[in-house]
Amino acid sequence: MTVNVLGTEYTLALGRDGLREDADGICDDSVKLIHVDDYQDRGSDPADKKDLDAQMRKNIRHEIVHAFLYESGLGEDSDWATNEEIVDWIARQGPKIYKAWQEVNAI
Repeated sequence: MTVNVLGTEYTLALGRDGLREDADGICDDSVKLIHVDDYQDRGSDPADKKDLDAQMRKNIRHEIVHAFLYESGLGEDSDWATNEEIVDWIARQGPKIYKAWQEVNAI
């Protein structure tokens, strides 16, 4: 699957293989790849999140936000654009912001 990010096609790969042990996803702007864990290999650890599909979608949004920032020229040289807190905030609030824009015909 691919996603268009400001005119650049990024490949979206799902699965655990190839991700660092401590990562649920990555955005590699050097090869235009977004790779997110699909949680298919997870066991039934009680500490795991219960809705893994929702978590995967949130992670995809998070990595797409990184891609948009990279393609906007806000890569490694921007402190705020590489801040995981703001990227995660955008990923979590993006659907709500989009819905609010739709409600007032601002799209």
